[in-house]
Amino acid sequence: MKLAIFDIDGTLLRSHGMGNKAYLGAFHQELGIGPINTNWHEYNSSTDSGIYDEIFEAHYGRRGTSEEYERLRSRYFSIFRDLCSQRSDPVVLVPGAMRFMEALRASGQWAIGIASGNWRTIGEYKLQLGGIEHRVPSGYADDGVERHDLIETAHQRAKELHQRTSFDKVVYIGDGPWDVKACKRLNLPFLGVRDDGLHDSLKSRGAHNVITNYADHSHALEMLESATPPM
Repeated sequence: MKLAIFDIDGTLLRSHGMGNKAYLGAFHQELGIGPINTNWHEYNSSTDSGIYDEIFEAHYGRRGTSEEYERLRSRYFSIFRDLCSQRSDPVVLVPGAMRFMEALRASGQWAIGIASGNWRTIGEYKLQLGGIEHRVPSGYADDGVERHDLIETAHQRAKELHQRTSFDKVVYIGDGPWDVKACKRLNLPFLGVRDDGLHDSLKSRGAHNVITNYADHSHALEMLESATPPM
């Protein structure tokens, strides 16, 4: 059995920028921080928890308390949920994403996992809105700061669930430069997804296999099967 671990944002779905809007709103409303640099690739860690730590320390010169952390996370989810309630289409799936995941699971040859830089409440809510199964082995920003740690968390939980000491192959599927970086560190096969067609944004960083979406199921599966670690 092989394991495919998926990122969420940009890889399986998009949420019209509402995640960013809610994140920025939470910092302003709960902690009085803003404006905030939204070039997420410029942060040391591209996860909700990592970005929170970096912004908080830069503003206050200290680590946030657990109470401040929980306030921010709770407000973030509250704002995001309210924004979603105002739209008839709060999330849009990357074409073919759900069918591709379901086909992998049904094949008996692939197990499924999730590793996302979102906090769990946000990530699982997005998946539920998109009708994607969220009760799979996963790693979220609650589990660590670094993306490669989240991938490893999902990997370990998948091994426990499927009662395996290892998988024949593990591939991470993502859309961002931080995803390529994490796979380089782990020496893990990577499949890039860019539904905006900007394949070079990942290939220029060392990714070999990049698809636009999953609409062509056979092509997506071929690229998944042949995925190699980024160079």
